[in-house]
Amino acid sequence: GAGAHLGAPADPVGNATIIRGSGGHRLMLVRSSMKLEDLTLEDGAAPGSTGGAIFTGAGLEVVRTLFRNNSAANGGAIYLNYQSRVKRTVKITASQFSGNSATQNGGAVSMVGQNQDQTLLISGSSFLSNSAGGFGGAIKVNLDVGSAISIVNSTFDSNTAGLGGDGVDLGDAQGTAYVINSTFVDHSSGIDLRNGPVGGSLTVAMSNSIYFDTVSDASGACSTGTARFDDLNNVLFGTPRAASCDADGDNDAIDEQVSADILTVLGGAIVPAAGEGEDFVPAHYQINGPAPGNANAGWVVDVGKGEPNQ
Repeated sequence: GAGAHLGAPADPVGNATIIRGSGGHRLMLVRSSMKLEDLTLEDGAAPGSTGGAIFTGAGLEVVRTLFRNNSAANGGAIYLNYQSRVKRTVKITASQFSGNSATQNGGAVSMVGQNQDQTLLISGSSFLSNSAGGFGGAIKVNLDVGSAISIVNSTFDSNTAGLGGDGVDLGDAQGTAYVINSTFVDHSSGIDLRNGPVGGSLTVAMSNSIYFDTVSDASGACSTGTARFDDLNNVLFGTPRAASCDADGDNDAIDEQVSADILTVLGGAIVPAAGEGEDFVPAHYQINGPAPGNANAGWVVDVGKGEPNQ
């Protein structure tokens, strides 16, 4: 069928509809495809289990939704269980994940799909101060060959993971992964490729993005193992750039002492506070850089309302 659509427009003063748990129970068990829109899901919990806010084995689309302070063993906010031989697509657009946690993997989102190629699309979204005891402070991905991961116009800020991948852990992902016009800030390893998937392969590229740690003024690691990016185009790294942030293929990375310059441009902070009457701001600052191979084009950091370029 067409699945379910759960959403509610903001009230006249701009407050979103809130679905709040007691801190002891999961908010949603979803068995068919669903679209969530203009909602806040907070304080859901699945102690010792998966998906504090949402557990699903179906397709999922999330639009302008805030996930806040949800917790579980895996997938603090969302657990995507795609073990059947059915291809699924997950879209997360203009949404924010803040303060979610997992005692094991995937502080905000954990996606598992080892029997079929799957698609994960994240656009114009923010992952702020999420945490995991294992891998993937914000996102942990474990996918089969043929899967596709895209992260576009998004921000990852101050997420933490006990074993690696403070922002995104791709150590068990196969297929292709693209990171475009995105910011990774204040992580010891914003993206962790580890040693790559056992018995499989992942092609991963990052372009037109910022990657640095304002505490150390360095880049932070890109891999705690031997795997490396296949392609880096117009990526602005903190200095020094970690050796694990080199690329096996095209390596058009830019080393800069970015913390002072970039923070000045952004008014002293990467992530703005929510304004009066706002539940949250989709806090991402994309970079409008030159197209791959266009060395003469300039850089522009967009510090507007956080709206992604279309």
